[in-house]
Amino acid sequence: MKTNTTRLILIMMLIFLSVNVFAQPEVDLIYIYDNGRRESFSDIYAVSDGGYIMCGGSGDLNSANDRTRDILLVRIDADGDELWSGTYGVENHYDNANCVIETDSTDFLTGGCYYENNYDAIITALMVNLEGEQIWFETYREGSCSAAIELKDGRFMLAGGSNSQGYLACIEYDGDLVWEEIYGERQSRFYTMRETDEGVVAAGYNVADVWVVKVDFDGEVIWSRIYDRDNYNSCR
Repeated sequence: MKTNTTRLILIMMLIFLSVNVFAQPEVDLIYIYDNGRRESFSDIYAVSDGGYIMCGGSGDLNSANDRTRDILLVRIDADGDELWSGTYGVENHYDNANCVIETDSTDFLTGGCYYENNYDAIITALMVNLEGEQIWFETYREGSCSAAIELKDGRFMLAGGSNSQGYLACIEYDGDLVWEEIYGERQSRFYTMRETDEGVVAAGYNVADVWVVKVDFDGEVIWSRIYDRDNYNSCR
């Protein structure tokens, strides 16, 4: 009898643990941000005041040709309520922001691209202040920016792809270019990066393999590694 009771207790404990492990988490909030246009978000960043900023693109909802599109920024508070939204970029072109960060000066930097035509993308970076007012908008070489970070010295790094190769750039706080370089072979791209004591580590893909490159603060390669897993692989 004691054995059966023990078994029953164990079964009940397992059921209880299973329910807690596999139960869906409670939804805290769901918000729709609708400005009456064709909109999407690419990135979200937690702001130091407890709110968030989101970036992406906004196009004409009624247009059959969605090749005209603006960079979209939406600022929300900790409860998800919208504080402000704004559109930016090159007029009458297809623009999109792929990443957004808050700077140490509480401005916001985005990286992305705009298309001169249906195929040729140009790397862009945008800086706005805490209220969403544009400080500057800069374009660089052909390609697209996927990630941005602020360095400890106050400059910024942009990472992405250009001419089907990995792309890194260092820019000043005002958007002026310090240096830019392309890396790797064709069919390569960077999607993410982090600052280290000696420089920056960037990761993405090279052809069909995970690709990680470490460069110094002048863009010189310290080392480059490819991790082959026999299938298509990419680090993001």
